[in-house]
Amino acid sequence: MVLILICVAIVFIMGGIWLYTTSQNIKTTVLTADLHDSGLIANYVWMYVESLEASEVLASSEPDTIKALNENNSTLAKIEIDGLVAATPQDSIAFLVDRNGKILYYTCRTPDGPQVSGSAAFIDLRKNATYVTGIFYSDEFRDYVFAVVSPVRENGSIIGYVYDEVRPVDLYSFLIRAKGDFIDHVILADGAGKVMLYDNASLMEKHVDLSSYLPVKKALGGETGVVEHAGIDDHSLYISVYRPIPDTGWALVVSTRADVVYRPLQTHAIKILSMSVLFIVALMVFGYFASRYLIDPIERLSRTMRKVSDGDYSVSIEAKRNDEIGDLERMFNSLVSEIKKRDERIRTEKDRSEFYLDLMSHDINNMNHTGMGYLELALDNLKGRVDARDLALIEKAYEALKNSSVLIDNVRRIQKVQASLLALEELDLGRLLAEVKDKYARYPGRVITINYAPASCRIRACGLFKEVLSNIVENAIKHSDPAKPLTINMALSRIKKDRKEYCRVSIDDNGPGIPDEVKGAIFNRFRRGPTGARGKGLGLHIVKMLVEEYGGKVWAEDRVPGDYTKGARFVILMPAM
Repeated sequence: MVLILICVAIVFIMGGIWLYTTSQNIKTTVLTADLHDSGLIANYVWMYVESLEASEVLASSEPDTIKALNENNSTLAKIEIDGLVAATPQDSIAFLVDRNGKILYYTCRTPDGPQVSGSAAFIDLRKNATYVTGIFYSDEFRDYVFAVVSPVRENGSIIGYVYDEVRPVDLYSFLIRAKGDFIDHVILADGAGKVMLYDNASLMEKHVDLSSYLPVKKALGGETGVVEHAGIDDHSLYISVYRPIPDTGWALVVSTRADVVYRPLQTHAIKILSMSVLFIVALMVFGYFASRYLIDPIERLSRTMRKVSDGDYSVSIEAKRNDEIGDLERMFNSLVSEIKKRDERIRTEKDRSEFYLDLMSHDINNMNHTGMGYLELALDNLKGRVDARDLALIEKAYEALKNSSVLIDNVRRIQKVQASLLALEELDLGRLLAEVKDKYARYPGRVITINYAPASCRIRACGLFKEVLSNIVENAIKHSDPAKPLTINMALSRIKKDRKEYCRVSIDDNGPGIPDEVKGAIFNRFRRGPTGARGKGLGLHIVKMLVEEYGGKVWAEDRVPGDYTKGARFVILMPAM
């Protein structure tokens, strides 16, 4: 049954992948066409506007145009502006205005002839280069138009403007002629988002504001891309390509209804569903006969593997078949046999390592203590009788044996922690801190002040946990300047973090501190502190191991935040009881 369900799932997954791939291919084809059309139309619009700008720039630079503005000469203005209209293929009305926007002359479209009074209030007097306006209502055209405005300059100063008013319908006719076919689902909006061209006559006549329409909004923002969205008038799903028109601030959107893209998939989905039903029936028949042949030995193998994973290496599978499953059963038996041999070797090596560890921790350590005892006697007997340098050599030998003994003890502690051989007990961190204070407050040859306000917070850990606190305090002493007084502050508090209660231990000192690049590594095995002081190499590693073994955390930070040279602070968080 599971096999049948798997096969059915495969059919639907493969069918879904095929449908998705097909839909993406169809979508890509449509989008490629729309991207091509949008690029083509955008280029045609730019060419149309560019031709107007070129004619205007030429007319605005004519000496007679400059003279007409300087002399307020409407006759010269008429010659130049009529010449501009004659040279421009677009159906437009041309104007010449002074720098204040007052009309000097424009080409006539009314029976009364040209009117030289009035002003072009829409002109942006702040702009000093040729530009294209948005759409507005023209009294001369008695229709909505856009304008191309070009400044007239004399000696670098603007003295007036030449501009053409053009109806969007003329631009539409130009696009039809240039593209050669009907332009469907194309929106051209000005810089304010108002419709200039659209195949919906009602929206185009009203020149509605589409600045909030998603593809128009993105194009006005200077983006080029593709987006799926609801339509303007029918709220159907559309896939639109949008892009800005260069040098105009306008937006162009080419849309395709999503159902045009996805309609072919419905037929394919029905075919896939029919084939899936037939395939499922065939699989059910086949699965019934195949399951007993395939599934039963696999389940038997699985049961045997679970026994092996539980540590029972005495089991095996009776391999009778000569196919792939039989080969798998024989390989499994061979693997179990090899695992059994390796387990026996591991146990032997473990016993051997335990023997060497016992030898080191008992016999060798006893030898160390014997040597230390003789060296202590030698130091007592030779003081005042031998040279100080010779006496220092004996002291170094004594310290070496002492460090060797401590290292052996640390190795044994690590072995016990890793083997979970230490019994758990309830410990009062306050009492442990007090004992550590008493132990290190009178340190031979050093001036040490340890501050600790008694407190109480109980945890559950092994009896070695006192070593955590001792190691931190001992490291503070070892890595500080012996010639300077050392102050160590210890504090204990109970805090709540992530809805759990913890005992927080803080131990800081005014020693040389720990650089930031070293803080994360000082808990590693055999990592020495920044002072390079000689030590036992495992102290802080044992600290980290013991703390984490019982669910806690330990880290180092600056006593004075941001300045490690003012001393270090070690913080320990342990789950509180």
